[in-house]
Amino acid sequence: MIYSNRPALWQSTPVLTTRTVLTPVGDARTQAMAQLVLMDGLAPSTFHRQGDPPPRADAMWLGTADALRQLGVERGTQAMAAPLAQAWQGRHAKTHVQVIRPGWSPALGGDAVRSHEITFWAPGSVSVIWSHSEGLLRQELEQAMMAGADVALAELLASPRFAAAAVLHAVTQAPPYARTVPPPVLHVHCYLVGVTDPGGQLASSRRQFGETVRSGGAAGRLRLAEKLRGLGFQIEALTGPGGRFFEVAGVPPQLAEESSVWHRAECPAITHLGRY
Repeated sequence: MIYSNRPALWQSTPVLTTRTVLTPVGDARTQAMAQLVLMDGLAPSTFHRQGDPPPRADAMWLGTADALRQLGVERGTQAMAAPLAQAWQGRHAKTHVQVIRPGWSPALGGDAVRSHEITFWAPGSVSVIWSHSEGLLRQELEQAMMAGADVALAELLASPRFAAAAVLHAVTQAPPYARTVPPPVLHVHCYLVGVTDPGGQLASSRRQFGETVRSGGAAGRLRLAEKLRGLGFQIEALTGPGGRFFEVAGVPPQLAEESSVWHRAECPAITHLGRY
């Protein structure tokens, strides 16, 4: 499995980052990659406290029913490692039938399925509030992040029907931790498996997102802000690079900075794999 970081295939804003992923067909190690992405040490459920409500699933399927049906999964259901691994290879989760036609990859020297990893990052203040909140509010903030990622993905793709798995992480550094637990950095990895072609068949996305990354980030940011207002938070607009972002009012700037993605627009715990 290859994550491409070449400039032509990497676009970044402080809200959305995108990368291309190439998965060789039939590579059994893809299952290990899926398990690593879903590892408990990164998920919000890792930090479940005694007395909290039962933890919710940290990963779910997003997209349109017709696209997801071709992979044998349903929107809103929990994304597990085995179906995710099959989806990366363009296969049906249950029958393992090849749904997405692979293409020749010079980098891999064989057939591979092309997908995208699109990550939606929370403002630092949101991550700080999450880490200091009681269990029910933490869950509501997690749902707000998923809602923002869902809208960002739909805006990014504009019109095609699509299939994706969304995985929520609370930190970027997996255990064993260093001397202290790393600062909270809420973010959602959206693994865009494919989009439907004019005939309705699920296929690999060949898009280079370019400026749509900014519009997708803006749409996701707006949905997240709306959810936060609904929870009673006041929004401080015109923050961050270019004044295009927001923070929750009242969070000390130093704390927000420690949990900000401006300087860490990656998740090292999974990007270290490189060629897999």
